[in-house]
Amino acid sequence: MRNTVAKKLRSIINPMGNSVNKRVYRRAKKRYSKLPAYARKDFIRGLEKFYEQMVTKQFGVSLAQEEGQ
Repeated sequence: MRNTVAKKLRSIINPMGNSVNKRVYRRAKKRYSKLPAYARKDFIRGLEKFYEQMVTKQFGVSLAQEEGQ
């Protein structure tokens, strides 16, 4: 796995937050590395969408709106 991909996954999942996120990050890295090359971009986009929906549901504000402020 390249550093750029690991950084992208870290920015999505934020493993420094708590121990649960660390486990999720490790699992995501393993699943990403097992995927064929054509499915890897879709995997990252899916993670981004999932975490965007999760944050929106929890806090009521999307990440894109937070970054714009």
